[in-house]
Amino acid sequence: MAKNWDNYWKQEGKTSIFTLVREKIIASELSSTLSKYFPKEGLFLDAGSGSSETSLKIKNRKIIALDLSHLVLKKVNKNLPIDSKVNANILSLPFKNNSIDGIFNLGVMEHFHKEDIIKILNEFYRTLKKDSYCILFWPSVYGPINLIFSSLGFIFRKQFFPDEVSLYRNKPWLNNILKETNFKLVKIRWSLKGALIYHEVILKK
Repeated sequence: MAKNWDNYWKQEGKTSIFTLVREKIIASELSSTLSKYFPKEGLFLDAGSGSSETSLKIKNRKIIALDLSHLVLKKVNKNLPIDSKVNANILSLPFKNNSIDGIFNLGVMEHFHKEDIIKILNEFYRTLKKDSYCILFWPSVYGPINLIFSSLGFIFRKQFFPDEVSLYRNKPWLNNILKETNFKLVKIRWSLKGALIYHEVILKK
């Protein structure tokens, strides 16, 4: 999987349309959502950070950018609010129990099958402090952006992203996964402000 993601980031480049979407649309929505659920101070984990461009508008928080791809961590801009970079697998986080004040990611969970999603969520739960939040920006199988790229991929016979085997479907589908964890589901949002790209899944320990 690491090799697949290294290849993806090699191909994307710095001036792609995805960078513009991350910085101009998603960054504002992410900052707004995190401010509602995360404390103003603490240590926060972007678990599957990619280039961290969506963190552009986050203020006054210490953020760890963690990603499986060593290559993409090299691309993280020094001007972004990133406190440290960690090359690791979210299936086995290199952090102590109850050591993180908040976890988030964008466009990560859909790349894993159910069994691995459960393992990942249990790792998130283990490392989070009590009463802290995990916020997952999870693309939907019926999301307009996903439908557009699926259609373009079919027409041009091109795969834009690594396999998306678990796109968000609906609340019962999500609850079927969460019942194998100890997380409490707080809310699911599908934000127009975020161009309906992600369902925002808010979980609490």
